[in-house]
Amino acid sequence: MLRYSNRSLYGILETSPYFKLLNGANATDQDWFNQALRDLFQSLRSRAASGSSLRKYAAGNAPGPNFQTIFAHVQCTPDLSELQCDDCLAEAFSDIAGSNVESKRGGRVFKPSCNFRYENYHYYDPTVDTQPPVSPPAPAPPPPSTNTTSKEEKKSNTSRTIIAIVVPIVACIVIFIFIFIYLRMKRKSLKNLEMDQDEIGSTESLQFDFGTISVATDNFSDSNKLGQGGFGSCLQDPRKSAQLDCEKRCKIIGGIARGLLYLHEDSRLRIIHRDLKASNILLDADMNSKISDFGMARLFVVDQTQGNTSRIVGTYGYMAPEYAMHGYFSVKLDVYSFGVLVLEIVSDKKNSGFPFRKC
Repeated sequence: MLRYSNRSLYGILETSPYFKLLNGANATDQDWFNQALRDLFQSLRSRAASGSSLRKYAAGNAPGPNFQTIFAHVQCTPDLSELQCDDCLAEAFSDIAGSNVESKRGGRVFKPSCNFRYENYHYYDPTVDTQPPVSPPAPAPPPPSTNTTSKEEKKSNTSRTIIAIVVPIVACIVIFIFIFIYLRMKRKSLKNLEMDQDEIGSTESLQFDFGTISVATDNFSDSNKLGQGGFGSCLQDPRKSAQLDCEKRCKIIGGIARGLLYLHEDSRLRIIHRDLKASNILLDADMNSKISDFGMARLFVVDQTQGNTSRIVGTYGYMAPEYAMHGYFSVKLDVYSFGVLVLEIVSDKKNSGFPFRKC
């Protein structure tokens, strides 16, 4: 008997679909034949249902009328319980008895979970034990040994071992990645914060003592005040000339250019002024240019060529477009502002606040 399915079928009683086959000839003395068949079936049914999980099968014979012998067998799939097997065989027999065809000389019924057959001749293997099957002895417990683990247990142990090893490793890797990303973002944030500090005190060449500044400004006299910015008043020697001819203008432009060259190339640290404009250029009595107001300046480390910031500072009209729109700054930002400043000096016209489009 072979059965297969695309679903679980173990331990499930199923009595349909089924089919039955009958012998075409009728038995003689039908009442006696039917009673003998019923008694034989009840005996076989009880024996098969009480079978073990390895076999639920019984076969035997009984005397019939006119010295005839009735041979029969019953069988259930061994995964059924005793009650399920008994119910299945009872229904199989009723499929024959209920249709008034049990008086036929032979017949058989096939169901998914059991089958039943009887004939008036010896049709099954004569070596089949017709006595009630003896229950198999309980299997002896395996000897205590750590080396007799079943395949399932070994597989389960292997899975647990793999999980115990892999999960901590993966967790450590994930934690390490998060820590790495956090530290990198924190360091970048600190770096941007340091770059955003409007402080250039580390540049020793730009530091002056209080006495020097006091002497140069005549003790901070208001008569030397040129203007006022975010960091206070701007003072200069009062001998500044008000007349600027072409030669003096060229001298002023050259002085500004030399100042930028020093900031960008010759200084110990590269300095980006970021607010180069006319009001931040100071002149002495000889019209020598001095770049002032480094409150918005930025320092570059060695080999750094550019940077970016989300905090845009400076004066519109002197800002390079890439800085005003995206926050990118480099020496090119000061060069752009220098170009606007040169146009102002040469044309003797003040920038209206917007960059020159045709520079």
